[in-house]
Amino acid sequence: MVTRQLWVAPIRAKCHDNLMGKTVRQRILVVDDDELTLVVLGLVLKHFGFEVLKAGSGSVAEAVVAADGASLALVILDMKMPVMDGEQTFAVLRKLQPDLPFLLYSGHGSGEAVARLLQSSCCAFLPKTFSMEELQRAILDLLEQHPRKTHG
Repeated sequence: MVTRQLWVAPIRAKCHDNLMGKTVRQRILVVDDDELTLVVLGLVLKHFGFEVLKAGSGSVAEAVVAADGASLALVILDMKMPVMDGEQTFAVLRKLQPDLPFLLYSGHGSGEAVARLLQSSCCAFLPKTFSMEELQRAILDLLEQHPRKTHG
């Protein structure tokens, strides 16, 4: 058995000055019903230099975005979740923050829901399983193409 290690240089998340003049790292909200995925993505994103918020369901994500959506640079959203799926969560969050970029992912193919959402602006898709490099590239592309003036 051959074991390979993958090392990806950290993204240095762009910092900006908030309204109080303090430097703030960019925030990303990760939404997934799988606790292990939340933990792993959280660790990877922190390694990249981001501040990470996590939501284990669409309703929790809705509460986070309602309370703190202006501080978010990006949402990473699993499409397959019980109760409130990715498409429903996307719709609710998009109403709260219309310019919020989304990185969608799913292990069940892209499907019709993803195809519909990709027609929206500020949206990209990664099929599971993806590498750290693919995640890093997708995040950088979205943040460069759809920068937000966040207030944290």
